[in-house]
Amino acid sequence: MNGMILAAGLGTRLRPLTLERPKAVVPVANLPAAAWAAGALSAASIRDVAVNLHHLPDRVQEALGDGSELGIDIVYSHEHERILGTGGGTRRALDLLDPGPLVVVNGDVVSDVDLAELLESHERAGAPVTLALVPRPDHARYGTVTARDGLVTSIVGRRARTHPEPSPDEAPLVFAGIHVMGPEAQRLLPASGCVVRETFFSMLEKGLPIAAHVHEGFWSDIGTPAEYLGCNLDILGGRAGRLAPRARVEDSRLIGENVVIGDGARIGRDVILGDDVRVEDGADLEGCVVWDGAAASGRLRNAIVSRGHVLGLEENA
Repeated sequence: MNGMILAAGLGTRLRPLTLERPKAVVPVANLPAAAWAAGALSAASIRDVAVNLHHLPDRVQEALGDGSELGIDIVYSHEHERILGTGGGTRRALDLLDPGPLVVVNGDVVSDVDLAELLESHERAGAPVTLALVPRPDHARYGTVTARDGLVTSIVGRRARTHPEPSPDEAPLVFAGIHVMGPEAQRLLPASGCVVRETFFSMLEKGLPIAAHVHEGFWSDIGTPAEYLGCNLDILGGRAGRLAPRARVEDSRLIGENVVIGDGARIGRDVILGDDVRVEDGADLEGCVVWDGAAASGRLRNAIVSRGHVLGLEENA
């Protein structure tokens, strides 16, 4: 059994933060975002994992290393000239892994999907591919997926040939960015492009079954600054299902190592401070994430502080 973490994306919606770090390794509860995916793969006894690289590749390798500290063995797939997309990137990475089923996880998705349960679901269904799906009230924003009787019936309006008509039994869902691909589906991967548009759409049109595994637990796409901050604070506040910070949380605060807190500074509720952070004299923080090595000053509410940027999101509080 092999795994893949998609980490090549440009992270345009999360700019300017992703000008400093690629989205797959922005800190989430003081761990690189992709470390949560690595932990899920390791928990499912998946050791051999490919990670694709394009945007700021050295930062990804620096953060994840060889994977040993995360319980996996990483091989890197470099997309030097151009980004190949979720389909093309996966296809290229197959050359670095042994043949067999592949569990693919977006590196910018943080979820408590149990990958062992997903694999069991895939084996029971016997379909070429199984998608992890999550119910969301804002499903249209992400692209609505529907399913019935354990099979995907439509993806973003594209109907399966075997289910041409909508049914009241089809609840709106969202693709979680997590899936299992068998050899048949792997052969349909494009040389470049999106796995959804190039592979899953093609499967629907050909009448090939796509299995649905509905996850009712925690799922977060850290695509925008507000979503990123919300994901951090959900984990900190115990609202992320089985996910919890690796370090100790005290009074809704997670504080890294070598943190310096200046005179008269106040660290309020829902604050995450990375390693080597300096909180300046008189600063007042609440609902904030401060990255490693950054300095926080002044009154900050619902803010993200990196070494190069301060994003105040108080209007989203």
